[in-house]
Amino acid sequence: MGTGPAAITLFHPEFVPPLVTLVVSLVVPLVAGFVIVKIHPSESATLPWMMGLIWWMLCGLHVLDMPTGPMACYHCGATDKLWLTFLSLNADSGLLDGQGRFIATWPAVATIGYSLGAKLGLRNADIPFENN
Repeated sequence: MGTGPAAITLFHPEFVPPLVTLVVSLVVPLVAGFVIVKIHPSESATLPWMMGLIWWMLCGLHVLDMPTGPMACYHCGATDKLWLTFLSLNADSGLLDGQGRFIATWPAVATIGYSLGAKLGLRNADIPFENN
């Protein structure tokens, strides 16, 4: 998980809009990936987005297997469960104790941000030992 979501969580997260946390969890790893790849260039630094996608998909499978009930996405279909748990910025499904974005979305966005930053940092870079 990126430094941004961890720092925001130390404060009172209920007062921080989810969109701010989403942007911070993208931008901070993006900058970190850019800087790290400029110091130590490696094409493999562009691959962590796959890890984030796999993590998000596993969490999504877990949410789809969860039962619904009062205060827990009552009468929700599969799309509503996923949307309200992970992606909606103004409503929540009540599944995962309302922490779906913290558990799955923000870490996945952080790995995607890191990969994008690394890709941007590798433009016009001469990478020794990996061109063989």
